[in-house]
Parts: sequence; C-alpha cells; structure tokens
Amino acid sequence: MEAEAQLQHYLLHAFNLKFQSTGDLKALVDSEQVEQITDSLVGLKSDLRLAQNDALLACAVYGQRKARGESSNILEFGFETWWLTTETAMLRHTHDLERLNGGSRYMMRPDFLLNFLTFAPSVDQARRTFSNVFPSLLGIHLSRRLDEATFHKLMDDVQKAELMDEARRSAAMASLADRLKSDLSKRYAVELKEQVNRVPSQRKPTK
Repeated sequence: MEAEAQLQHYLLHAFNLKFQSTGDLKALVDSEQVEQITDSLVGLKSDLRLAQNDALLACAVYGQRKARGESSNILEFGFETWWLTTETAMLRHTHDLERLNGGSRYMMRPDFLLNFLTFAPSVDQARRTFSNVFPSLLGIHLSRRLDEATFHKLMDDVQKAELMDEARRSAAMASLADRLKSDLSKRYAVELKEQVNRVPSQRKPTK
C-alpha cells in the first residue's frame, strides 16, 4: 500500500493530475443509471468490476460536466471533461445515456489528443502564419490547388460563419470541436502511421 501511495503521489505531482476516488465519482452519478449500464456490459467484460468501472466512468463524465457548469458555459473548444480511452465496444450500450445528456459524447480518442499536442501550433505561430499568408499572393496560389467545387464550398461556409451572430458561431464551433474529439473514424491512426513512416531513420548506417 505504501508503494501504491508513493506512485500515486508521483503521478499527481509529475503530471499535475487530480485524484478522484470511486466515492468521489459515485457522488456525481445516478446509481440506478450506473447499475443499468453495468448490467448491459456484463456480457462484454470478463469481470463484473470492469463493467462497473466503465459504467461509473461514463456516467461520471456527465456528472462532472454538470458540477463544473460546463453545459451553461460552453466555449469554442467544447466540453472540458472527457473520458480518455481506447475503449469503444461499450458505446453501443450507452446510446440512452448520451440521449439523456443532449446527445453529447463522453469519450475522447487518445489519437485525437496525440495529434493535437504534437501538431497544434502555438497561438503566436498561428497568428504569424495567417498574417503572412492570408491575404497574399501565396494565399492565392494555395487556393488554386483546391478543387473548384471544394473551394466554393469552403468560401460558402466562411460566408455563413460570418453571417452568424457571435453566440451562434461560438455554439457551432463548440459542437464541431466536440464532434472532432469523439470522432471514431480511422483517420488519425492512418495519419499518424504515415507521418511516422516519413520520419528519417536516426540510426547510423552500419559498415
């Protein structure tokens, strides 16, 4: 137990994490709802405790969002509380849970987060790029490489966004951000694999 406590302390300090016990999570959820989801997961999991843990975590995401007031204070980046996991098989058993919470999802894909952390530019970098490229001759040349139909659709979308009032635009951006975070397609995995394959080998040639 002492070693476990030391490991917990190290992880919290090293990664600026906050520990929440099972009791903390149970205080955020409807116990009957957790039991219903647990029952539906029993055949999916090899151990009852795994089914209980998954059901509790899924429900606790929504409970935490409510406790933090995330539903009433939506930013352009969407919800802040997510369950970061590769577990996807249980999604088909939690449609009712999502429906009861406005259709919002509770899982964030780890590969989305990896892409975001690895490739997202800083705010300063993004501002410099946009100020240097758009509008400019380079920006015009870049636009010529787009398919004409795609270019017109892009410009139509930009125009529609400009016509929205600020609150509506913010809500639309939040919805798109949340959809991107929980997208279950294989795009990220494929992109990561391609990017890894393009990285030159760091090994020295053998003689």
